[in-house]
Amino acid sequence: MYDSFTSKEQAQWVRDYLEAKGIERFTLVLSHWHPDHVDGNEVYIDSPIVAPDVGRHLLETFKDKIENGEAFGPPGIKPLILPDVAFHKRMDLYLDDLEVELHNVDIHSPDSLVILIPSDRILLAGDTLEDSVSFMVEFGDLPEHVENLRRMRDIAFDRIYPNHGAPDVIRNGGYGKTFIDATVEYIRRMLARVKDENYLDGKLEDYIGASVAKKWISLYEPYRDVHRDNLKGVHEYFNGKAMPP
Repeated sequence: MYDSFTSKEQAQWVRDYLEAKGIERFTLVLSHWHPDHVDGNEVYIDSPIVAPDVGRHLLETFKDKIENGEAFGPPGIKPLILPDVAFHKRMDLYLDDLEVELHNVDIHSPDSLVILIPSDRILLAGDTLEDSVSFMVEFGDLPEHVENLRRMRDIAFDRIYPNHGAPDVIRNGGYGKTFIDATVEYIRRMLARVKDENYLDGKLEDYIGASVAKKWISLYEPYRDVHRDNLKGVHEYFNGKAMPP
């Protein structure tokens, strides 16, 4: 299982469905520490729960806030079940003869974990990529995110399945590597324009219009709110600071 969803009820529904299909053993792999991805961990308390070492550390650090609904807002997750298997940078799993590579990449969050299935040339991208745009949290790390996205692009895969994307695209075979290009361009523009006088008024189309026209991503209306939050966060972080090269 890749993440445990935004509620214990959702996680239980999925587990019940899979058990009805005859699946008896589970391993839960966490894409990152944010509460909407770990809310159902308790459903897998009888199974290995895997995360990068930095992810386990973040969950331990913010455990009280997550349980009290103070990390990214309510509701609280109580009890928060922590990972019991932690790895550094990379871990390989096998489902019979199917190799599954777990990679810790610092994109979106320091503990982001993407899954590569080499035999199928598939990348499960978690929140490192989102259609329409990235939800930005670690504003000071954005230049590093750009470089890490470029490195991730060099991994051998053809199809990308993100946690947040267009259902029709996912249903019809996923995204290509241009999804990464669109994300890099969005972050680069957000950084390049931060000193503009009317920065906070920047429209989403001004940042992703070219990528939408090329059909690399789509413009999903709810992401206008995400974009506005991104503008505010980037502006507040870099206000008075020298911009990175």
